Amino acid sequence: FGTTGAQKSKYTELQSAMNTFGIYDNHKRLQIDIIKQSLRHLEFGNWCKKFELNQQLFDHYKIFKSDSAYFYAQTLKKLATTAEDTLHINKANINLADICIAVGMYKEALDFLEEVDVDRLERNDKSMYYGLYGRCYGDLAEYSNLPSFSKVYIEKAHDNREKALEYVAQNTFFHLFMTAYYQYESGNLDKAEQGLEKLLKWDLSLRDQAL
Repeated sequence: FGTTGAQKSKYTELQSAMNTFGIYDNHKRLQIDIIKQSLRHLEFGNWCKKFELNQQLFDHYKIFKSDSAYFYAQTLKKLATTAEDTLHINKANINLADICIAVGMYKEALDFLEEVDVDRLERNDKSMYYGLYGRCYGDLAEYSNLPSFSKVYIEKAHDNREKALEYVAQNTFFHLFMTAYYQYESGNLDKAEQGLEKLLKWDLSLRDQAL
């Protein structure tokens, strides 16, 4: 298949970004070191700030180093459980499900999601919660060799993705991005490409461009 000039330009931009991964890698390590230093100097007993800093470490590591991300997700769960704080326990379980899906631990991810008290979640976390269910079932559908199971997983993935979108503000980056992603997952490639093309015209951060 041939490629258009616009497609070649996108490939060139992508290759250029990939070639500079070392710069981003070093920047990410510097950010992590700063957070760890703040954690070491944190006043004893300030568990809310401790949770916040460990959450930042998890967020950095989950797109950088999965085993470290899992370690900090477990740390967050221990902190929240010790404090008997339902809201933070919910957040910790969502983190654990997130990293488990990323490394293919789907049963474990579903177990963590089952522990979440959905009624106590904030709007953004509900979007994440249903989005993780959608990701998990979508991945299971791809890996299943049995059509009967794949069909069920696809239906569950679709339903949860629709629920996730209900909790994302309209006409925001993530609403448009998630809509395009779900269209892609459903095989509607033309609409997905149109949505992503629209986003590329926005003034996006490097992180959003990477997504």
